[in-house]
Amino acid sequence: MCSAFRAGIWAINGRSDCKENGLPVNYFVSALNRNDIFGKYLETGLFHPVPSIRTISNAMDVGNPSNLERLNIYIKIMLNLLIMIFLLIHLMTMKQGEQ
Repeated sequence: MCSAFRAGIWAINGRSDCKENGLPVNYFVSALNRNDIFGKYLETGLFHPVPSIRTISNAMDVGNPSNLERLNIYIKIMLNLLIMIFLLIHLMTMKQGEQ
């Protein structure tokens, strides 16, 4: 099932889900209001939670999105796993060279 309309940060995954299911999706369009924490995160890579600002688009009035913190944790875990895999491959290559 195409999940491009999932709410929140995880909606970005919808593009790849739809593409895998044959829908010709080439890019993802997103909107921000004055609570642009996610936009700032994408620009800088830094996450600084702030109090939300009331706007007419109140569903987007989030100053500390919990999904963003989970995304940061996920990225850190994946990077650590990649480092461990690289080190393991390096050690195996060194041992093979000794034999």
